[in-house]
Amino acid sequence: MAHALRRSGLRGVGGFALAALLLAFGAGCSAAGAGASTLGEGVAAVYDGGGQVAEDEVTAYIGAYRAQSGTEGDDAAWEAYLAERHLTPELLREKTIRQLVIDAVAEQRAVEAGISVDDEEIEAQLDAMKDSLAFGDDAIFEETLQLYGRTADDMRALYAHEALLEELLEQEVPLPQPTEEEVAAYVAQAYPSGATFKHVYYFHLAASAESDEPSYDDLVLAQTLLNDLKEEGLTPEHFAAVVDAYGESEELRARGGDLGYDLGELPVSVAAQNAIDATAVGEVSGAFIDDASYGFVWVDSAYDLSADQEDAASLAALPEELQETLTKKAAEALWQEDCQEYLSKLYEDSQVDIAPMPEGLPYATTAANNG
Repeated sequence: MAHALRRSGLRGVGGFALAALLLAFGAGCSAAGAGASTLGEGVAAVYDGGGQVAEDEVTAYIGAYRAQSGTEGDDAAWEAYLAERHLTPELLREKTIRQLVIDAVAEQRAVEAGISVDDEEIEAQLDAMKDSLAFGDDAIFEETLQLYGRTADDMRALYAHEALLEELLEQEVPLPQPTEEEVAAYVAQAYPSGATFKHVYYFHLAASAESDEPSYDDLVLAQTLLNDLKEEGLTPEHFAAVVDAYGESEELRARGGDLGYDLGELPVSVAAQNAIDATAVGEVSGAFIDDASYGFVWVDSAYDLSADQEDAASLAALPEELQETLTKKAAEALWQEDCQEYLSKLYEDSQVDIAPMPEGLPYATTAANNG
């Protein structure tokens, strides 16, 4: 399976992004039968179909969560960290059990549906993470993961789980078609004070040689193309011609370099996004290093959305492309809500029985207990 994140992104549903994972389902997870359950030594919870959650697994997940919080060895800081998030050790344990049950049940549902993962895609994701965290160095990567209580094999398992969950949700949860009122409600919530949406064209030069570093020849070519554009006049046609002749991305060539409106989620590098942010309307940026080559952006226009425009009638007056983009984002937001409801129902249908919290768990050792 080689599925990119086609909707609004599910990375972080799994265990490594533990802050998001543990808090994703909010308050309201309760220990059904807690205090009266006798589930067996070392068992934190049981659920329908003979499933079990081991207490050691819960403790390990919370240990990784604490490592991510930077409060290891400092009980007072840990206590404050939990309090800021309206958590107690007991509630954190319940949330962790809830997520572990959902993960297991959802993965089983995916397997039953015939969904599988592509090992090559998993390795590609791991390599990308290694490049991001450790510049491709295996030893540094392992050391970095250890800071979070993880190993490379843990990450492979996580990515495999995410791929299964992602495909399951796409099969089970249809993408909504929001009404005009739902789009207006999304815009009002997402942009309560209005916003300026820049319309962006993007050029990324195809590197002249295989190298991790951009070459001087590439810089000269990028600057020459940029100067020619300015002299000939910045038009969509001229920009598209440059992208078609010298651009790296086949997708961008097909679109003439047109990225559409920038709503904060354009598929560009950090360097390109910084250039977009810094470029005024009607201007083109300077050439900047973009991965192993050079790029530049052109902001040809912008649309100012004021707070009093955020209703269905006003949104109908927006440029058609911007309307389509906002409608898509509203659909993604509604889909995410539907996914949460789907996963919550998986949990509710699993008839989970949570055992009382044992004494002496490491994450329950707080300054208050020591005082």
